Amino acid sequence: MSVYKFFSVILHPIFTPIIFINLTFFLIPQTKIFAEEEFAWFFIKLVSIAIIIPLISVLIMYKKKFISSFEINKKEERLGPILITTFCYVILLIILKFKYSLDPLITGQLYGVAIILFSALIISIFWKISLHMLAIGGGCSIITSIYLISEKGFFFIVGLIATSIFLAVCRRKEKAHNNNQLIIGFLAGVIIEITCILFFI
Repeated sequence: MSVYKFFSVILHPIFTPIIFINLTFFLIPQTKIFAEEEFAWFFIKLVSIAIIIPLISVLIMYKKKFISSFEINKKEERLGPILITTFCYVILLIILKFKYSLDPLITGQLYGVAIILFSALIISIFWKISLHMLAIGGGCSIITSIYLISEKGFFFIVGLIATSIFLAVCRRKEKAHNNNQLIIGFLAGVIIEITCILFFI
C-alpha cells in the first residue's frame, strides 16, 4: 500500500466526523457533560450508527457486486453508500436528540455532517465531488469554531490545514479526483459545517 492510499484510508470520510466530535470533547470538556454518566453508551451508539452500520452496508454491497471496490471511485456507485450513511446520521440525530440534551456545538456538528452528506448525495448524481475533502473541510470549520469560541485549538487548525493540503495531494496522486473536485469539496465542507455550527450556537 502506497503512502497516499494509506493516508486516504486513515482520513476516510466515514471516520472523520467522529474524530472531530471527540476532538471537541477533548478541547472543550464541558460539551460532553450531557452524557458524562453514560458516556461509554453514548460513544457506542455514535460509533455503531455512524461507522459500523455504513461499513457493513458497504461490505454487503461489495459482496453483492453493487460496487466494484471499497474506495467507491465510480460516480455511479456512490449513491447507495452515501444514501445509507445519510440515513444513519438522520437516525443518529433523532436518537441523540431524544435521549440527551446535546450541547449546541455538538448538535451543529451533527447537523452539518448530515447536510454535507445530503449535499454529496445530490451532487453525486451529476458530478464526482471529493468526499474526503468535504469531510476534512467540515473538520476545519469545527476546529476553527472551537477556537473562535474558546481560543483553544490554534495548533490543531494549523495542523488541519497542512493535513488538508496533504490529503488533497494524496487524492490527486491516487488519480481519484481533479483539482476542481478537491477544491470545491473542501470549500463546500467548510461553508456547510460552519453555517450549521453558527446557527446552533
